[in-house]
Amino acid sequence: MYLLPVTERTPIPYEEALARIVAHVPPPKPVEVPLAEAAGRVFLDTLVADFSLPPFRRAGADGFALRSRDVEKASPDRPVRLRIVAELAAGRTYDAPLGAGEAVRLMTGTAFPEGADTLLRLEDGEVEGDTLVVRRPLPPGRDVFEAGEDIRQGEVLLRPGDFLTPGAISVLATFGRTRVRVGRRPRIGILVTGDELLAPDEPLVLGKIRESNSFMLGAQVAMLGMGAHVYGVVPDERELLYARVRSALEEVDVLITTGGVAVGDYDLIPETFRRVGGEILFDRLAFRPGQLTTVAHVDGRMLFGLSGNPGAAFVGFYIFVRPYVLAYMGLSPERALHPRVPAVLEEAIPGRRRLPVYARGCYRWEGGRIVARTLGPDSSSYLSTLVRANALLYLPAGEDLPAGTEVETVLLDVAPH
Repeated sequence: MYLLPVTERTPIPYEEALARIVAHVPPPKPVEVPLAEAAGRVFLDTLVADFSLPPFRRAGADGFALRSRDVEKASPDRPVRLRIVAELAAGRTYDAPLGAGEAVRLMTGTAFPEGADTLLRLEDGEVEGDTLVVRRPLPPGRDVFEAGEDIRQGEVLLRPGDFLTPGAISVLATFGRTRVRVGRRPRIGILVTGDELLAPDEPLVLGKIRESNSFMLGAQVAMLGMGAHVYGVVPDERELLYARVRSALEEVDVLITTGGVAVGDYDLIPETFRRVGGEILFDRLAFRPGQLTTVAHVDGRMLFGLSGNPGAAFVGFYIFVRPYVLAYMGLSPERALHPRVPAVLEEAIPGRRRLPVYARGCYRWEGGRIVARTLGPDSSSYLSTLVRANALLYLPAGEDLPAGTEVETVLLDVAPH
């Protein structure tokens, strides 16, 4: 049986806990997906430009292509008149070299005629029938994009490990990729423990609460662009829990559990992780919330035993589960972390913390800097602070933090701020 008193469970700091998790991330497993389904995945190929972009000289605005030397003496009093020899929509070309005294009307993105070297914007032109009136000189190259000005042939555009943003999808489409090799997403399972839990549609009774963790964690997984198999609520029964965890591990790469990580008679997760063959990576943290979070590794699969308190489970997902999932897909561990930035405290926070705390908070931009505040009491069992939390504020142990103090802040991608 794996039941250690809290005093025998060695607390470790966040950086060490994360390093132990990252050390067990397997190499990414490549899969090929249609380009339309590749956003939010991790690229496992190299994309090299096989042509320059733009592939031809093109107009940077709607207007008239002309030769700058034809209008070098143009002035309001002595305008130059050019003959409009063609009008081009995007995708059309003017095949003859542009002659002296000629102009071509064209749209943004249209191939620039040979011989033309500048553009008079449509709003600046005066047209009289088929004649363009120009009242000022124009420098060569104005509103003209040269071939290869954006991307040069042979340039490396995407590398293995790059996250596929909407912009990256655009580049892949431009260079003819309709199928993309990416890292496979892990199969994720969620299992909730506790005799005290009711379904959301069950009436409340004394001593019971409605189960919300599986819905919250499922939503957090969904925000990564994937789904999770929810195994429901498992009572605090040793053999039943063991059977459910063992069965789930036959179907998933990542199993997230909530509850049962403390040291009471019914806190069975550490024991269960050991019984299914798991190597316990850590079972106590030197910070809050989720001090008794337990993480184990078994046969290439990761088990995250999060606290049953919603606030602690919320934080545990973002600081442990999310980085592992993204690294599993092929993202480097450093890039898998949420951005951490200094933020200025809007309020004073008294130093009554026995351990460092990742406090749920809210940030905003103000005067060119990030200002943040906590969201009321930081009890890990409180739900109210989760509604508006879009940041985690790292508060060191024991220090009074006056308003205006800079604290390390983890920016979450949960809601507009």
